[in-house]
Amino acid sequence: MLSESMHSAADTVTEALLLLGVALDLIRANASLLIGQAAPVRIAQEIRTELLAQPEVEAIVELLTMMLGPDEILVAARVDFVDETTGAALERAADRVERRLVERLPAISQVFLGPTPRGPAQPGRVVGDDADHDA
Repeated sequence: MLSESMHSAADTVTEALLLLGVALDLIRANASLLIGQAAPVRIAQEIRTELLAQPEVEAIVELLTMMLGPDEILVAARVDFVDETTGAALERAADRVERRLVERLPAISQVFLGPTPRGPAQPGRVVGDDADHDA
């Protein structure tokens, strides 16, 4: 009888350890989604390639990605557009880029593009639609 109860206790401990292992694995897998993990490098590189393929894009100043869920990615990029690009052309380019990114990578759910000059910002300068001028 003692052997039978020890056998039952060992089974219970084994079961508890198995459940603990499964719980820890789920925590590890989902914790990265809770803290805003970046998209895998391969996906970030595909996004970068698609952005640079646009004729209006001169350079990518900064590219940030964030996993919002297992199959949901947010993209935020600071992009240096060709200086001659007008506001309307920027809007069309941003819309086209977003559509192409979503077609290429359906997990992308949100895209934010910010027109940004490549170099460091100059203090005392105001960036206008047509030309820079002193503040």
